[in-house]
Amino acid sequence: MAAYKSRGKSDNIVIAGILSWLIPGGGYFYLGHTRRGGIACVGICVLFFLGVALGGIGSVGPNYHKLWFLAQILSGLPAIIGTLLEHYKMSVGTGRGIDLGQLYTGVAGLLNLLCLLDVLHRCQNDGAAEAVVSKKGRN
Repeated sequence: MAAYKSRGKSDNIVIAGILSWLIPGGGYFYLGHTRRGGIACVGICVLFFLGVALGGIGSVGPNYHKLWFLAQILSGLPAIIGTLLEHYKMSVGTGRGIDLGQLYTGVAGLLNLLCLLDVLHRCQNDGAAEAVVSKKGRN
């Protein structure tokens, strides 16, 4: 059993959700799950930047394919930075590489969405667990 400091329901679930979206693994760090947050951060960022390496920075952004961009933007800050860099046309990918780049960056965004939902679920469950403990302590 991993030891961590649970913040519980008293903390703002909105802050945990925003951190989880903006910084991959940030919601886990906010809840005190540092190991889980580190694994999520490394996994999502490596997948996203591998997609950028395969497809170029042009594979990130709404100009090429809007539906993939909806998946990409879920990865948070990496996608925002990639979109800003793509706007200035720092690098353009073409052909099969750009398709693979969109696939990898889109999957990274969807993986970050799963982490965000897990963080929100953990926020609710940690608060419920603390409420049960406090009720037992009063009796």
